[in-house]
Amino acid sequence: MTAAFHPLHSADPDPVVAAIIAQLKEKVAAQERVIGEKDAELMRSRHALQTSELHIEKLKEALRLERIKKYGKQSETLSDLQLELLDREPAVSSDEVEAESQRGPLNEEQQSTSSTAEQRRSASPIRGATNCLRIWSASKRSSPARPTSACAASAAQRPA
Repeated sequence: MTAAFHPLHSADPDPVVAAIIAQLKEKVAAQERVIGEKDAELMRSRHALQTSELHIEKLKEALRLERIKKYGKQSETLSDLQLELLDREPAVSSDEVEAESQRGPLNEEQQSTSSTAEQRRSASPIRGATNCLRIWSASKRSSPARPTSACAASAAQRPA
């Protein structure tokens, strides 16, 4: 087929074809406007994210400096995680800070292990409580509710 016989290239196009072409051109222009708006929104979001990340880094550094001021010059060699762990301790002596600074920074594996152990400690039930409940529910079936010696023992083990 040559260009002379092609319906889109003829000198007098069909009005239906011309209308379809005009509609398609309008749709393409609308899509390009939407894409331009989305690109602008994406750029604003990226800028806001970058600004937020910089602000977070600034706050982390300020927190680190406050912790170093709190625990003394020896704490300058500690990693951020070590400083955070010291901050969570109820009372920290200068000897503990010195011992921690001599220990060296934690590596990635130790960091994930310490956070996992901390999560387990905070989620674990009170020592002996599970055993006490099991004994209590078994005794409840056979006699009126009264504490057994195992429950009293587990209550004695509980930290005050």
